[in-house]
Amino acid sequence: MSSARTVVITNRSAVSFGAPVVSLDGVDAAMFSQTSNCPNLLAPGQSCAIALAFRPNAAGARAARVVVSGRLTTDGRLGEGQVTSPSTQRFFADNGHIYEFVTSGASWTQARAFAESRRLSGNSGYLATITTDAEMAFIKKAYTDGILKGDSIWLGASDVAAEGQWRWVTGPDAGATVAGNLWVANEPNNSGDEDYGALGYFGRGMNDLQDRENAPWISGYLVEYSGGAAVEGSVPVTGTGLAGALSGDTAQTAVSTAAQLKSLRPRAPSGLYWFDPDGAGGNPAFRTYADLNTAGGGWMQVRRVPGISNWYPANDDLLGTSALNAADSEKINHTGAWSLKFDYFVDAAAVQKETGALRELAHKCQIHGVGDARKGLRLRRLIPSGLG
Repeated sequence: MSSARTVVITNRSAVSFGAPVVSLDGVDAAMFSQTSNCPNLLAPGQSCAIALAFRPNAAGARAARVVVSGRLTTDGRLGEGQVTSPSTQRFFADNGHIYEFVTSGASWTQARAFAESRRLSGNSGYLATITTDAEMAFIKKAYTDGILKGDSIWLGASDVAAEGQWRWVTGPDAGATVAGNLWVANEPNNSGDEDYGALGYFGRGMNDLQDRENAPWISGYLVEYSGGAAVEGSVPVTGTGLAGALSGDTAQTAVSTAAQLKSLRPRAPSGLYWFDPDGAGGNPAFRTYADLNTAGGGWMQVRRVPGISNWYPANDDLLGTSALNAADSEKINHTGAWSLKFDYFVDAAAVQKETGALRELAHKCQIHGVGDARKGLRLRRLIPSGLG
Protein backbone atom coordinates (compact mmCIF):
# COMPACT_ATOMS: atom_id res chain seq x y z
CA MET A 1 0.00 0.00 0.00
CA SER A 2 1.22 3.50 -0.78
CA SER A 3 1.85 6.15 1.82
CA ALA A 4 -1.08 8.54 2.31
CA ARG A 5 -1.61 11.49 -0.03
CA THR A 6 -3.74 14.43 1.07
CA VAL A 7 -6.44 16.36 -0.77
CA VAL A 8 -7.48 19.63 0.90
CA ILE A 9 -11.07 20.87 0.47
CA THR A 10 -11.69 24.59 1.13
CA ASN A 11 -15.08 26.33 1.21
CA ARG A 12 -14.44 29.51 -0.82
CA SER A 13 -18.09 30.57 -0.90
CA ALA A 14 -19.67 33.19 1.34
CA VAL A 15 -22.03 30.67 2.96
CA SER A 16 -21.59 27.44 4.89
CA PHE A 17 -21.24 24.10 3.14
CA GLY A 18 -23.53 21.65 4.94
CA ALA A 19 -23.12 17.92 5.53
CA PRO A 20 -20.25 17.23 3.10
CA VAL A 21 -20.05 13.61 1.96
CA VAL A 22 -16.75 12.18 0.68
CA SER A 23 -16.75 9.13 -1.59
CA LEU A 24 -14.68 7.38 -4.27
CA ASP A 25 -15.92 6.30 -7.67
CA GLY A 26 -14.52 5.11 -10.98
CA VAL A 27 -13.42 1.80 -12.47
CA ASP A 28 -10.49 1.37 -10.05
CA ALA A 29 -12.10 2.92 -6.97
CA ALA A 30 -11.70 -0.33 -5.01
CA MET A 31 -7.90 0.07 -5.18
CA PHE A 32 -8.08 3.40 -3.33
CA SER A 33 -9.27 4.22 0.19
CA GLN A 34 -9.98 7.51 1.96
CA THR A 35 -10.49 8.98 5.39
CA SER A 36 -11.42 12.59 6.08
CA ASN A 37 -11.73 15.03 8.96
CA CYS A 38 -14.46 17.07 7.25
CA PRO A 39 -17.02 18.34 9.82
CA ASN A 40 -20.78 18.32 9.37
CA LEU A 41 -20.66 22.04 8.55
CA LEU A 42 -17.78 23.69 6.67
CA ALA A 43 -17.86 27.43 7.35
CA PRO A 44 -16.79 30.03 4.75
CA GLY A 45 -13.01 29.88 4.40
CA GLN A 46 -12.73 26.66 6.44
CA SER A 47 -10.80 23.67 5.10
CA CYS A 48 -10.76 19.95 5.74
CA ALA A 49 -8.41 17.19 4.61
CA ILE A 50 -8.96 13.88 2.83
CA ALA A 51 -6.21 11.26 3.22
CA LEU A 52 -5.93 8.88 0.26
CA ALA A 53 -4.13 5.53 0.05
CA PHE A 54 -3.48 3.34 -2.98
CA ARG A 55 -3.52 -0.46 -2.63
CA PRO A 56 -3.18 -1.99 -6.14
CA ASN A 57 -4.04 -5.62 -6.69
CA ALA A 58 -2.46 -5.69 -10.14
CA ALA A 59 0.24 -3.92 -12.10
CA GLY A 60 -0.47 -0.97 -14.36
CA ALA A 61 -1.98 2.53 -14.26
CA ARG A 62 -5.16 2.93 -12.18
CA ALA A 63 -7.55 5.85 -11.82
CA ALA A 64 -10.52 6.94 -9.70
CA ARG A 65 -12.24 10.12 -8.46
CA VAL A 66 -12.62 11.65 -5.03
CA VAL A 67 -16.15 13.10 -4.94
CA VAL A 68 -17.28 15.68 -2.37
CA SER A 69 -20.97 16.56 -2.26
CA GLY A 70 -23.07 18.74 0.04
CA ARG A 71 -25.33 21.78 0.14
CA LEU A 72 -24.74 25.51 0.38
CA THR A 73 -26.94 26.48 3.30
CA THR A 74 -28.24 30.02 2.75
CA ASP A 75 -27.76 30.95 -0.86
CA GLY A 76 -31.48 30.86 -1.70
CA ARG A 77 -34.98 30.44 -0.35
CA LEU A 78 -37.98 28.51 -1.49
CA GLY A 79 -41.26 30.30 -2.09
CA GLU A 80 -44.77 29.58 -0.88
CA GLY A 81 -45.77 28.99 -4.48
CA GLN A 82 -43.56 25.88 -4.49
CA VAL A 83 -45.90 24.04 -2.11
CA THR A 84 -47.26 21.13 -4.13
CA SER A 85 -49.50 19.41 -1.53
CA PRO A 86 -51.31 21.86 0.78
CA SER A 87 -52.76 19.01 2.83
CA THR A 88 -49.29 17.77 3.90
CA GLN A 89 -46.96 20.76 3.35
CA ARG A 90 -46.48 24.18 4.94
CA PHE A 91 -44.23 27.12 3.98
CA PHE A 92 -42.36 28.98 6.76
CA ALA A 93 -41.67 32.56 5.69
CA ASP A 94 -38.96 33.21 8.31
CA ASN A 95 -36.45 30.85 6.72
CA GLY A 96 -37.98 30.18 3.30
CA HIS A 97 -38.27 26.45 3.98
CA ILE A 98 -41.11 24.05 3.25
CA TYR A 99 -42.05 21.27 5.69
CA GLU A 100 -43.84 18.09 4.66
CA PHE A 101 -45.48 15.49 6.90
CA VAL A 102 -45.24 11.88 5.68
CA THR A 103 -47.42 9.26 7.39
CA SER A 104 -45.28 6.18 8.06
CA GLY A 105 -44.40 3.53 10.61
CA ALA A 106 -40.72 3.76 9.68
CA SER A 107 -37.96 3.64 12.27
CA TRP A 108 -35.82 6.76 12.69
CA THR A 109 -33.02 5.29 10.55
CA GLN A 110 -35.48 4.40 7.80
CA ALA A 111 -37.20 7.78 8.02
CA ARG A 112 -33.88 9.57 7.61
CA ALA A 113 -33.15 7.66 4.40
CA PHE A 114 -36.69 8.16 3.10
CA ALA A 115 -36.57 11.91 3.79
CA GLU A 116 -33.25 12.30 1.97
CA SER A 117 -34.66 10.50 -1.06
CA ARG A 118 -37.56 12.96 -1.44
CA ARG A 119 -37.39 15.98 -3.79
CA LEU A 120 -39.28 19.26 -4.00
CA SER A 121 -38.56 21.72 -6.81
CA GLY A 122 -35.22 19.99 -7.36
CA ASN A 123 -34.21 20.25 -3.70
CA SER A 124 -33.40 17.22 -1.57
CA GLY A 125 -35.29 16.72 1.67
CA TYR A 126 -33.97 15.82 5.11
CA LEU A 127 -35.46 15.05 8.52
CA ALA A 128 -36.54 18.43 9.87
CA THR A 129 -34.43 20.40 12.34
CA ILE A 130 -35.73 23.06 14.75
CA THR A 131 -33.25 25.80 15.66
CA THR A 132 -35.41 28.72 16.86
CA ASP A 133 -38.43 29.26 19.09
CA ALA A 134 -40.27 30.75 16.12
CA GLU A 135 -39.67 27.59 14.08
CA MET A 136 -40.97 25.43 16.92
CA ALA A 137 -44.08 27.62 17.24
CA PHE A 138 -44.66 27.28 13.48
CA ILE A 139 -44.43 23.50 13.66
CA LYS A 140 -46.73 23.28 16.68
CA LYS A 141 -49.30 25.33 14.77
CA ALA A 142 -49.21 22.69 12.04
CA TYR A 143 -50.85 20.39 14.57
CA THR A 144 -53.62 22.93 15.14
CA ASP A 145 -54.07 23.27 11.38
CA GLY A 146 -54.38 19.49 10.97
CA ILE A 147 -51.18 19.10 8.90
CA LEU A 148 -49.36 17.11 11.58
CA LYS A 149 -51.13 14.19 13.22
CA GLY A 150 -50.42 11.54 15.83
CA ASP A 151 -48.44 11.19 19.03
CA SER A 152 -44.83 11.38 17.79
CA ILE A 153 -43.16 12.46 14.54
CA TRP A 154 -39.49 11.84 13.76
CA LEU A 155 -37.10 14.81 13.60
CA GLY A 156 -33.40 14.89 12.67
CA ALA A 157 -31.94 14.79 16.19
CA SER A 158 -29.82 12.12 17.90
CA ASP A 159 -27.36 11.55 20.74
CA VAL A 160 -26.14 8.18 19.44
CA ALA A 161 -22.63 9.59 18.88
CA ALA A 162 -22.31 10.71 22.52
CA GLU A 163 -24.92 9.88 25.12
CA GLY A 164 -26.67 12.98 26.43
CA GLN A 165 -25.16 15.30 23.81
CA TRP A 166 -28.15 15.92 21.58
CA ARG A 167 -27.39 17.36 18.15
CA TRP A 168 -29.14 17.89 14.87
CA VAL A 169 -27.59 15.37 12.48
CA THR A 170 -29.44 16.13 9.25
CA GLY A 171 -29.54 18.95 6.72
CA PRO A 172 -27.57 22.22 6.77
CA ASP A 173 -27.80 22.46 10.58
CA ALA A 174 -26.07 19.11 11.12
CA GLY A 175 -23.76 19.37 14.11
CA ALA A 176 -25.75 22.10 15.89
CA THR A 177 -26.80 21.49 19.50
CA VAL A 178 -30.49 20.87 20.18
CA ALA A 179 -31.71 23.71 22.41
CA GLY A 180 -32.83 22.57 25.85
CA ASN A 181 -36.11 24.50 25.79
CA LEU A 182 -37.39 22.46 22.84
CA TRP A 183 -37.94 19.37 25.01
CA VAL A 184 -41.08 18.46 26.92
CA ALA A 185 -40.58 18.57 30.69
CA ASN A 186 -38.55 15.56 31.98
CA GLU A 187 -37.33 14.73 28.49
CA PRO A 188 -34.99 13.48 27.17
CA ASN A 189 -34.89 10.71 29.77
CA ASN A 190 -33.16 7.87 27.84
CA SER A 191 -35.74 5.39 29.10
CA GLY A 192 -34.77 2.09 27.46
CA ASP A 193 -31.78 3.51 25.57
CA GLU A 194 -33.59 6.18 23.55
CA ASP A 195 -31.18 7.90 21.15
CA TYR A 196 -33.43 9.52 18.52
CA GLY A 197 -35.48 12.70 18.62
CA ALA A 198 -39.13 13.22 17.74
CA LEU A 199 -41.82 15.82 18.10
CA GLY A 200 -43.82 14.13 20.84
CA TYR A 201 -46.88 14.29 23.02
CA PHE A 202 -49.07 15.48 20.13
CA GLY A 203 -46.96 18.52 19.40
CA ARG A 204 -46.16 19.71 22.93
CA GLY A 205 -42.40 19.45 22.40
CA MET A 206 -39.54 17.07 21.74
CA ASN A 207 -39.17 13.56 23.12
CA ASP A 208 -36.43 10.90 22.85
CA LEU A 209 -37.40 7.45 21.49
CA GLN A 210 -35.91 4.14 20.42
CA ASP A 211 -35.08 3.48 16.76
CA ARG A 212 -38.03 1.15 16.33
CA GLU A 213 -40.07 0.28 13.26
CA ASN A 214 -43.89 0.26 13.50
CA ALA A 215 -43.86 1.64 17.03
CA PRO A 216 -47.52 2.44 17.90
CA TRP A 217 -46.67 5.98 19.04
CA ILE A 218 -44.92 6.97 15.77
CA SER A 219 -47.26 8.47 13.17
CA GLY A 220 -44.66 9.51 10.60
CA TYR A 221 -41.74 11.85 9.92
CA LEU A 222 -41.29 15.52 9.08
CA VAL A 223 -39.30 16.41 5.96
CA GLU A 224 -37.70 19.84 5.54
CA TYR A 225 -36.75 21.38 2.19
CA SER A 226 -34.40 24.36 2.05
CA GLY A 227 -33.33 26.52 -0.86
CA GLY A 228 -29.66 25.76 -0.52
CA ALA A 229 -28.15 24.56 -3.77
CA ALA A 230 -26.69 21.10 -3.98
CA VAL A 231 -22.97 21.21 -4.79
CA GLU A 232 -20.66 18.45 -5.97
CA GLY A 233 -16.98 18.56 -6.84
CA SER A 234 -14.47 15.90 -7.77
CA VAL A 235 -10.72 15.43 -7.91
CA PRO A 236 -9.12 12.78 -10.17
CA VAL A 237 -6.60 10.46 -8.52
CA THR A 238 -4.22 8.05 -10.22
CA GLY A 239 -1.72 5.40 -9.20
CA THR A 240 0.47 2.80 -10.84
CA GLY A 241 0.79 -0.74 -9.56
CA LEU A 242 4.41 -1.83 -9.91
CA ALA A 243 5.06 -5.40 -10.98
CA GLY A 244 8.30 -5.36 -8.97
CA ALA A 245 6.29 -4.83 -5.81
CA LEU A 246 4.53 -8.20 -6.06
CA SER A 247 5.44 -10.80 -3.46
CA GLY A 248 8.30 -13.09 -4.45
CA ASP A 249 9.40 -11.16 -7.54
CA THR A 250 12.46 -9.51 -5.97
CA ALA A 251 14.80 -10.10 -3.04
CA GLN A 252 13.12 -7.14 -1.33
CA THR A 253 9.67 -8.76 -1.62
CA ALA A 254 10.82 -12.33 -0.83
CA VAL A 255 8.32 -14.59 0.94
CA SER A 256 9.07 -17.24 3.54
CA THR A 257 7.62 -20.28 1.76
CA ALA A 258 6.03 -21.33 -1.49
CA ALA A 259 2.86 -22.00 0.45
CA GLN A 260 2.80 -18.35 1.51
CA LEU A 261 3.42 -17.30 -2.09
CA LYS A 262 0.48 -19.44 -3.21
CA SER A 263 -1.71 -17.78 -0.58
CA LEU A 264 -0.67 -14.24 -1.51
CA ARG A 265 -0.77 -14.81 -5.27
CA PRO A 266 -3.23 -17.65 -5.92
CA ARG A 267 -3.11 -17.17 -9.72
CA ALA A 268 0.67 -16.90 -10.05
CA PRO A 269 2.25 -19.50 -12.37
CA SER A 270 4.95 -21.95 -11.34
CA GLY A 271 8.43 -20.54 -11.86
CA LEU A 272 11.40 -18.86 -10.21
CA TYR A 273 10.69 -16.69 -7.14
CA TRP A 274 12.58 -15.17 -4.21
CA PHE A 275 12.39 -16.70 -0.71
CA ASP A 276 13.72 -15.73 2.71
CA PRO A 277 12.62 -18.40 5.25
CA ASP A 278 14.30 -16.82 8.29
CA GLY A 279 13.34 -13.24 7.43
CA ALA A 280 15.25 -9.99 7.65
CA GLY A 281 18.50 -10.22 9.57
CA GLY A 282 19.02 -13.91 8.90
CA ASN A 283 20.40 -15.65 5.84
CA PRO A 284 20.12 -13.73 2.57
CA ALA A 285 17.11 -14.25 0.32
CA PHE A 286 17.56 -16.74 -2.52
CA ARG A 287 15.80 -17.42 -5.82
CA THR A 288 14.53 -20.89 -6.61
CA TYR A 289 11.76 -22.74 -8.39
CA ALA A 290 8.24 -23.00 -6.92
CA ASP A 291 5.59 -25.38 -8.16
CA LEU A 292 2.29 -23.56 -7.61
CA ASN A 293 0.06 -26.11 -9.36
CA THR A 294 0.81 -29.73 -8.47
CA ALA A 295 -1.23 -31.20 -5.59
CA GLY A 296 -2.64 -27.77 -4.78
CA GLY A 297 0.65 -25.97 -5.25
CA GLY A 298 3.01 -24.47 -2.69
CA TRP A 299 6.07 -26.66 -3.32
CA MET A 300 9.56 -25.14 -3.26
CA GLN A 301 12.77 -26.66 -4.68
CA VAL A 302 15.41 -26.57 -1.95
CA ARG A 303 18.16 -28.83 -3.36
CA ARG A 304 19.10 -31.16 -6.18
CA VAL A 305 20.44 -34.66 -5.83
CA PRO A 306 22.76 -35.17 -8.79
CA GLY A 307 24.21 -38.52 -9.83
CA ILE A 308 27.12 -38.49 -7.37
CA SER A 309 27.62 -40.04 -3.96
CA ASN A 310 28.02 -36.83 -1.93
CA TRP A 311 24.95 -36.11 0.23
CA TYR A 312 25.88 -32.40 0.28
CA PRO A 313 27.21 -32.00 -3.26
CA ALA A 314 29.34 -29.08 -4.31
CA ASN A 315 26.85 -28.02 -6.97
CA ASP A 316 23.92 -27.86 -4.56
CA ASP A 317 21.46 -25.11 -5.51
CA LEU A 318 21.60 -23.57 -2.03
CA LEU A 319 25.23 -24.22 -1.18
CA GLY A 320 26.31 -22.12 1.80
CA THR A 321 22.94 -21.60 3.46
CA SER A 322 22.61 -22.78 7.03
CA ALA A 323 19.63 -24.94 6.13
CA LEU A 324 21.95 -27.33 4.30
CA ASN A 325 24.55 -27.76 7.01
CA ALA A 326 24.72 -31.29 8.33
CA ALA A 327 23.51 -30.29 11.79
CA ASP A 328 20.47 -28.57 10.32
CA SER A 329 19.50 -31.19 7.77
CA GLU A 330 16.56 -32.42 9.82
CA LYS A 331 15.04 -28.92 9.64
CA ILE A 332 14.36 -29.31 5.95
CA ASN A 333 10.90 -30.81 6.19
CA HIS A 334 7.38 -29.46 6.33
CA THR A 335 7.15 -29.83 10.11
CA GLY A 336 10.58 -28.48 11.07
CA ALA A 337 11.74 -25.10 12.29
CA TRP A 338 11.81 -23.67 8.79
CA SER A 339 8.14 -24.57 8.25
CA LEU A 340 8.78 -25.09 4.55
CA LYS A 341 6.28 -26.84 2.32
CA PHE A 342 8.25 -28.23 -0.59
CA ASP A 343 9.30 -31.18 -2.68
CA TYR A 344 12.82 -32.24 -3.63
CA PHE A 345 12.88 -32.16 -7.40
CA VAL A 346 15.19 -35.09 -8.14
CA ASP A 347 17.46 -35.33 -11.15
CA ALA A 348 16.35 -38.35 -13.19
CA ALA A 349 19.90 -39.79 -13.32
CA ALA A 350 19.81 -40.14 -9.53
CA VAL A 351 17.08 -42.74 -9.84
CA GLN A 352 19.53 -45.14 -11.43
CA LYS A 353 22.81 -44.09 -9.82
CA GLU A 354 22.02 -43.14 -6.25
CA THR A 355 19.13 -45.23 -4.94
CA GLY A 356 20.71 -45.22 -1.50
CA ALA A 357 20.81 -41.42 -1.45
CA LEU A 358 17.18 -41.32 -2.51
CA ARG A 359 16.16 -43.57 0.38
CA GLU A 360 18.01 -41.30 2.78
CA LEU A 361 16.45 -38.28 1.11
CA ALA A 362 12.96 -39.68 1.59
CA HIS A 363 13.67 -40.47 5.23
CA LYS A 364 15.11 -37.07 6.08
CA CYS A 365 12.72 -34.90 4.12
CA GLN A 366 9.37 -36.65 4.53
CA ILE A 367 8.52 -35.93 0.90
CA HIS A 368 4.79 -35.11 0.79
CA GLY A 369 4.49 -36.93 4.10
CA VAL A 370 5.28 -40.40 2.69
CA GLY A 371 8.24 -42.64 3.49
CA ASP A 372 9.62 -43.28 0.03
CA ALA A 373 11.01 -41.31 -2.85
CA ARG A 374 8.45 -42.30 -5.46
CA LYS A 375 6.09 -39.39 -4.75
CA GLY A 376 8.95 -36.98 -5.31
CA LEU A 377 9.95 -38.76 -8.47
CA ARG A 378 6.45 -38.52 -9.88
CA LEU A 379 6.45 -34.82 -9.17
CA ARG A 380 9.85 -34.53 -10.83
CA ARG A 381 8.36 -35.74 -14.10
CA LEU A 382 6.04 -32.72 -14.08
CA ILE A 383 8.93 -30.26 -13.84
CA PRO A 384 10.39 -28.97 -17.14
CA SER A 385 13.77 -30.38 -18.05
CA GLY A 386 16.71 -28.39 -16.76
CA LEU A 387 15.10 -27.25 -13.51
CA GLY A 388 16.21 -30.36 -11.61
